[in-house]
Amino acid sequence: FFLFLEKKKKLILLLAFFSWFLSTLSYYAPRFFLPFFLPVLFYIFRKPLFSKGKSLVLGLSFVFLFSIVYFSFFFQGSNTRFKQLNIFNHPQLRLVLEEQIREEPQGTNPFVTRFFHNKLVNYSFGILKNYGDYYNLKFLLFEGGEPLRIAVPSVGLITFVELPFLLAGIYFLLKEKKDWANFILLWILVGPLPAAFTVDETPSVYRI
Repeated sequence: FFLFLEKKKKLILLLAFFSWFLSTLSYYAPRFFLPFFLPVLFYIFRKPLFSKGKSLVLGLSFVFLFSIVYFSFFFQGSNTRFKQLNIFNHPQLRLVLEEQIREEPQGTNPFVTRFFHNKLVNYSFGILKNYGDYYNLKFLLFEGGEPLRIAVPSVGLITFVELPFLLAGIYFLLKEKKDWANFILLWILVGPLPAAFTVDETPSVYRI
């Protein structure tokens, strides 16, 4: 809907926010994806969206209304699953951190130990690794992801027949240098972020 902002701004904004809200009812991932994606979306389309005062007021009103509905739904127990799976609550990473600290040579300056082995560093590396797994060729082309019960042996998410078209599409998007092209490219980049903050059964076909 955002691709048609320049023609019918009010109707398009209404349909866009309504579809975003519906997506939060479909699965957990959109509830965490939208807070990452909406600022990007509003930045890309800032000219047609905020070119007039009325559009600005209308846009902010929809953001306000959507936020009320979104967060009231989000905080009524719908984040229980995320609490179980998010990387910050996972005991394995805490155990790894404790083990790294214990394995430091005797006499090492505690400041140096804490500089290299702390929650910020460990969680950051964990999130980056998870994010990278979603662009891994093993995941995309050769084996697919978790859970294994839905995996097809030796088949990834993208077939080799589709691959040339995908690469050609990315090339032409980069060449376009237009709002709608940036929109699609940034969607691809932002898409794995919510899944990168989770553990167990990763990379997950469901979450991506």
